[in-house]
Amino acid sequence: MMKRHLPVFILIFIFAANVFGQDSTEKDLVKKAEFVIKLIKNTEWPAENAGGNDTFVISVIGQASFVGKLRDLAATDTKLKKTIEIKALSVDDDFSGSNIIFMGENDLSTLAQVLKRIENRPILTITDIDGLARYGVIVELVSDNEGKGKVDFIINKMVMKKAGLNISEDLIKQAKKTYGK
Repeated sequence: MMKRHLPVFILIFIFAANVFGQDSTEKDLVKKAEFVIKLIKNTEWPAENAGGNDTFVISVIGQASFVGKLRDLAATDTKLKKTIEIKALSVDDDFSGSNIIFMGENDLSTLAQVLKRIENRPILTITDIDGLARYGVIVELVSDNEGKGKVDFIINKMVMKKAGLNISEDLIKQAKKTYGK
């Protein structure tokens, strides 16, 4: 009798694991989107790149599901002083109008090309790919392995300053780690 039900139990277990995994991923996407909006509120751009026309542009490379979460959150946040435009772009697109680039693409050589193209420009770069803050991304989002329900992050202050950006000291103090002075 038990042998007959074993495949059913295995299927139920796999289904439950997938459902709970998707829920966790969904929560992670929401937390990351909330953090990106928080960064907008806590970062100063040079006057010429501050989105002077009342529109602020976030470009997302990879992670198509993240684009939707950002759009939903930006549309409902009443404390934002500007209209937020979210663009899903590829690495070959023009980033000149971007204020933020979120790099969710896992191809490191491709991301290196993007970083080279925007080097020293006032664009806040963000990723959730492990280790990239050491290599030129300004903000690296770190997985919440401790179950705290918040986004941990690393800031590369040297790259931030080269880009002419200023993230608030209060937010920098909350970083798990910082690089540069």
